[in-house]
Amino acid sequence: QEAAAPTGYQLDGTTYLFQLTSDGQWQYHGTKGNVTSGSVINGQQTLNPVGDKSDDFTVTGDHQQILTLTKYDEPKPSMTLRVIKQDNQSQYLAGAAFTLQPSAGEAETITSSATSEGQAFATKLIADGTYTMSETKAPDGYQSNPA
Repeated sequence: QEAAAPTGYQLDGTTYLFQLTSDGQWQYHGTKGNVTSGSVINGQQTLNPVGDKSDDFTVTGDHQQILTLTKYDEPKPSMTLRVIKQDNQSQYLAGAAFTLQPSAGEAETITSSATSEGQAFATKLIADGTYTMSETKAPDGYQSNPA
């Protein structure tokens, strides 16, 4: 069973049941809650589908004593944070610097640009994340927003 997922990926709580028999063969017995009588793993045993791939157990001819689990994790859902930097007359502003700090991980520093859509920057945020954003530098001729 996967104990921790890589950053940005969903934890898969599936418990795979397997056995090394007394005669040296690997057997797959399903998953917790869906136990089977067992089947010999000879080559590759497909497990759960994950997107267009699937987790699998593999035993190769050269290394019959080694059971390999290939595990694919689904990315956590994400969304795009889009920030628009404008003055009080709705003019788009370039040159502001922002720090985006996730609760876990490294902060990202982003400098605004003045595009026709007014988008200062856009970045991906991962579901279940907690973020803090602050303006660390105001555009030339403007005061920094302390919020």
